[in-house]
Amino acid sequence: MKKTWLSLILLLASTIYSTAQTTKQVESIETQFQELFVSSNNYKNYKIFKTHDFLELQKNTLQRIGTIQQEVDRVALLLQQQKDSVANLTLKNNDLQARLSTSIAREGSIAVFGKELSKTLYNILLWSFILVLTSGLGFFFYQYKNANLHTKKAEGLLLETEKSFEAHKKKTMDTAQKLRRQLQDEVNKRRGI
Repeated sequence: MKKTWLSLILLLASTIYSTAQTTKQVESIETQFQELFVSSNNYKNYKIFKTHDFLELQKNTLQRIGTIQQEVDRVALLLQQQKDSVANLTLKNNDLQARLSTSIAREGSIAVFGKELSKTLYNILLWSFILVLTSGLGFFFYQYKNANLHTKKAEGLLLETEKSFEAHKKKTMDTAQKLRRQLQDEVNKRRGI
């Protein structure tokens, strides 16, 4: 950008300088024509002037035309350089605009498993996933508590049943022992002992 401005300023300065010189030389050539016209003699409505003066005027005019042509070539070259510079800067600008657009698009999205997702969609998916996991955790926690409660209840019933069974077993054993004693006593009585 600075290079373009510097080139533009140099072109403007050289144009002003060459215009000033051109005006001076044009006045100089005009003055030379007028001096030649004034210094020439009249002969039957024709102007007669010296060959030397005419050749000097011709030399100065051709010199001036050469100078102007060089100036035109220089300005054309400078103009071409500026066009090339502008074209180069336009290409760079287009490249930067494309990269900026890509960066802006990437800024608004997140890559997940190699696929670009918008941030809004990503947030919705992430929070949905977290909500599902939290709900699943809550469900399994509830199932665990419920199963634990049933297990404790079943253990209490089992313990109570075992106690009842042990009491029944003891009672049954006592009854069986009594019956065996009674039987033994009856067998012993019958045998005569």
